[in-house]
Amino acid sequence: MAGRARGPFLVLLLVAGVAATAESKVYAPADRVLLNCGSTTDGLDADGRRWVADTNDNTWLADSGKSSLMMAADKVDTGLPSTIPYMTARVFTVEAVYNFTVNPRDRHWVRLHFYPSSYSGLSAAGFHFSVSTSTGITLLRNFSAYTYAKALSQAYIIREFSFPPTPAGFLTLT
Repeated sequence: MAGRARGPFLVLLLVAGVAATAESKVYAPADRVLLNCGSTTDGLDADGRRWVADTNDNTWLADSGKSSLMMAADKVDTGLPSTIPYMTARVFTVEAVYNFTVNPRDRHWVRLHFYPSSYSGLSAAGFHFSVSTSTGITLLRNFSAYTYAKALSQAYIIREFSFPPTPAGFLTLT
């Protein structure tokens, strides 16, 4: 008798799972910017996504990049999924701000990509930085992509962050 009770219960769970899947919608962000820092040209990554050079729009970088150096990676690691966005970087010598116009009612996702290589002869071991948002959230503090990647034995790192809507309609990354 116990065997009979399990069969219908399992079928109900499967039907409920299929119904829940049918009703779910794929999330599509209202704002999508793929920014290739330190690049002078747009490019496609291995997945066909278009990355825009951060030099293409002076509104993104508050001081138009005057306090930074654009650099290219000295070598390509075979573990990279694509050369874009990993082969260029922008090295800031002072605090800098990127500005983005965003949908004030949508949740925001920030995905940062790092390739801890030497850039223009500068060792990756010496790069440490912090990233915070205009919403008061600190994403990274005194972060070393080199140390992090070395500890995980990875060629590159992706750090992803999510935070609530910003009613002001803009988001800054410092």
